[in-house]
Amino acid sequence: MRGKIAVVCLAGLALCGCGQDAAVARAEKALQGKQLTFEADIKPIVAARCQNCHVDEAKGKYSMATLENALKGGKWGSDIVPGDAEKSRLYLLVADKDKSKKIMPPKGGALTPEQIATIKVWINSGAK
Repeated sequence: MRGKIAVVCLAGLALCGCGQDAAVARAEKALQGKQLTFEADIKPIVAARCQNCHVDEAKGKYSMATLENALKGGKWGSDIVPGDAEKSRLYLLVADKDKSKKIMPPKGGALTPEQIATIKVWINSGAK
């Protein structure tokens, strides 16, 4: 019986992850063709969800106070690879795809699929 319960639980967890990926893909599709900018689109996400650690305190020496700071990166180097979200630590961390198993933000729940998609599309379109 325990084995069946474990299989059901693992299947449910897998579906949850797929659900978020699907929601991000839908949000990403809705953003295609839009010219996203740091000031208009990313800074509001930073203010709402990242401000305490990556503006006010700059944990990990990573400040997202300005576009220049965000592109410069932190103690691990550049966290944004303009044109390639899949190689950008920022996207990987907020989308829970980082191999370190960290997720950002660490408190207050994950970003919404729309916020994750906004970051992904912004990076893929050149991070301007």
